[in-house]
Order: sequence, then structure tokens, then C-alpha cells
Amino acid sequence: MRSVRFTADEYADIRRAAAERHLTPASFIASAALSAARPDVPAHRLDVRDRLDELHAVRVQLSRVGTNLNQIAKILNAGAQPAQADLDNVLAAVRHAVARTDEAAEDLHHDR
Repeated sequence: MRSVRFTADEYADIRRAAAERHLTPASFIASAALSAARPDVPAHRLDVRDRLDELHAVRVQLSRVGTNLNQIAKILNAGAQPAQADLDNVLAAVRHAVARTDEAAEDLHHDR
């Protein structure tokens, strides 16, 4: 790992461009630098790391959902009723994680 320096304006441009591509500034910088250094490598191959990062984020999200489901199961096993808002939040998180997983898998499939 190496560090690079940018002016505040340059870094603002990088943050903006990265956000437009749903990347972190570090991923955007790495991808741009590797694209310049390796013009013979298709750009989509350089984006694999970003897609793997996305899948990791989904895995973390699903782990949190699992924790929430365990808490809800504990409430149910104690004979109580969980709050509807808690159930709605867990269901929304599951749907979001499934959508993110589907999108990442589809991206990887198309770039093979």
C-alpha cells in the first residue's frame, strides 16, 4: 500500500466521481490508476475487487439481519410479541440484501 496526496479540490473531484460510480474514493483511485497502467486489461476486470467488496458488505448486512432475527426469536420464545416495526425493519433489510446480492451476482456474471 502506498499513499498519494491530492489538493482539497482534487480530492473533492475524486470523491464526486467515485460516488457517481458507487465506489469508495480509494477504489476509484485504484481502478483509475490500474486502468492507466494496464491499458490491455479490460476495465471490468479491474472492477472485480469493488464487486467483491460489495458482496462482503452484503455478507455483513446479512449477519446483522441474522442477529436481529435471533433477537426476535428470543422474544417469541419468551411468549411475547415483537414490535411490528422490528419485524418490518428486518424484512426490509432482508429484501435489500437479496437485491444487492442479485445485482452483484448479475454484474459478475455479465463480466465473465
